Amino acid sequence: MSDPLDAARTLLASHSWSEAYELLKGTADRGAEGEMMFAQACSWLGRLDEAIDARQRAVTAAEITGDHRMASLACTEIGEAFFHRLQPEMGQTWFRRAEVLLGDSEDGYERAWLLRMQAQMGVTNEEALLLSDRVLDLAERIGSHDLAAIARHDKGRFLVEMGRLDEGMALMEDVMTDVVAGRLDADLTGRIYCNMISTCERLTDYRRATDWDRAARGWCDQVAHLAAYPGACRVKRAQLKRVQGALDEAEAEAHRAVTELEDFLDLGALAWVEIGEVRRRRGDRAGASEAFSQARSHGGDPQPGLALLHLARGEVREARAMLDDALFDATDFLDRARLLPAYAWVLSAAGDLEALDAAAAEMRSLADAYRTSALYAGAATCEGLAALASGRTEEAIRSLRAAVRSWTETRAPFEAAETHLLLASAYARAGRPSQAEVERAAAARLFEQLGVAPPLASSADEQRAIFFSDIVSSTELISAVGDQAWAHLLRWHDQTLRRLFAAHGGEERNHPGDGFVVTFADAGQGVACAVAIQRALEEHRVKNGFAPEVRIGLHGGSVSIVEGTLTGAEVHKAARVAGAGSAGEIVVTDAILGAITGARTTDRRTVSLKGITEPVEVASIDWR
Repeated sequence: MSDPLDAARTLLASHSWSEAYELLKGTADRGAEGEMMFAQACSWLGRLDEAIDARQRAVTAAEITGDHRMASLACTEIGEAFFHRLQPEMGQTWFRRAEVLLGDSEDGYERAWLLRMQAQMGVTNEEALLLSDRVLDLAERIGSHDLAAIARHDKGRFLVEMGRLDEGMALMEDVMTDVVAGRLDADLTGRIYCNMISTCERLTDYRRATDWDRAARGWCDQVAHLAAYPGACRVKRAQLKRVQGALDEAEAEAHRAVTELEDFLDLGALAWVEIGEVRRRRGDRAGASEAFSQARSHGGDPQPGLALLHLARGEVREARAMLDDALFDATDFLDRARLLPAYAWVLSAAGDLEALDAAAAEMRSLADAYRTSALYAGAATCEGLAALASGRTEEAIRSLRAAVRSWTETRAPFEAAETHLLLASAYARAGRPSQAEVERAAAARLFEQLGVAPPLASSADEQRAIFFSDIVSSTELISAVGDQAWAHLLRWHDQTLRRLFAAHGGEERNHPGDGFVVTFADAGQGVACAVAIQRALEEHRVKNGFAPEVRIGLHGGSVSIVEGTLTGAEVHKAARVAGAGSAGEIVVTDAILGAITGARTTDRRTVSLKGITEPVEVASIDWR
């Protein structure tokens, strides 16, 4: 064709993105329309910076000729690009300029597309729903079948986010008939495929997500083989592969997506999150930490994987703080459903039984609202953790059996293996060792198939003396001596206690703040260590005039050791026993006293402990 713009239109209509790009790049004076077509080709090729530059030239050219509608459309598309670049303030600035260019006009495709973009960016689901209705009304008035289709799809997506599942999915699936039949514009087709797969994954409806991913892959191969869409779809595919246990394929897809989405920071961050999740499951903590750091630097949210990584290191307090922040920010139902199962693991390790019960109840309500097997599996796992932590062993068994069935139905082998281990722990505590061994063997088979070592349980249901300590009135001490002196004092305290733990065969499990969590294979050694600590502190007090006051609690029972972090009802009881003591006291339960001989005790008493149903008999060890 003699006219390069006519030729470019033909190439774009036939999805020949590279050819259109080369043709328009060599055209000197493209004008506003030519710049918009060049931007379209750049976008399909993942050249986001070039697309932004072209659209900015289009704005200038369109304003010179008085074509405010085209200028407004270019501004809207620039705004969307800046949101992808994680520059929302710039994005909103371009949206406002689009508003100014449209003036009082409330009709036309350009107004509808601006409203559609505003619904996607930084508004509540309720506001987005209202904007989608306005877009749908405009689309019907101007007779745009494509625009009406994506407006209905958007509306369905927002309804799902609001908990109106059946109504929302009916709208979304109705639009998919047009998508599969090829009746819609290529750009809208790609957007709808991505949104459909994303919604299914957020619902944890992995079977439906897999079906739509397969359809989208065929479309990408035909239409978008060099575009940003394969990168965006590849992120979703990586998540599906990871859930299904194909860890090598998942990481490979995510790495390809990182390369393809270099300019799309928001989507690239999601790819790094997937890489981190794969590495965490493999036990590659350093690699997972690096990937999650990359995700964060790209503006992504690495939770809950990053918190679970800290939990695996025994850093319970840090893990909880991360998920507390994430849940505070997560007002969306499906975001909370994504975070709550990990939160339950962390709360179990932290011993916060009240918060654990609340998390399990919320997860159950979300599962009942959205009704997918993975959400039911997550709810049952949370309930199992809560029951196990509170000593409700038979209830834990029932919940965890249901969780195993649901994870298996979901085809999520890693989560199923984790839950088999939890169920083994519950059976062991119920005095059913044969069934516990069956569950451990099932977990081992799944982990072997995945090619990873069991990441959660390093040992299960061992009898231990559980030691908790903390410095009494540490906040007042810091105020009294100052930060620098406190740092020196705390360093001396930690070194002294660790030396005595090692001398008595103690294994440090956690170091929350100014306290320690330690286990002993022998209860007598645990008591001897506690006595040695109090005597060492007393000696330092006599010689130097000061030493911190420490209270210690000891309880014995069956525990699970989760990569250095203790879990189980007896662990929580031990923490509460320590809290019942006072400065300079060693408080022990009957479980400890029954396992040792010759200890002098004082102040035998019955105490009620928070989160523990029955009163507990305790005594103080006379260590002086």
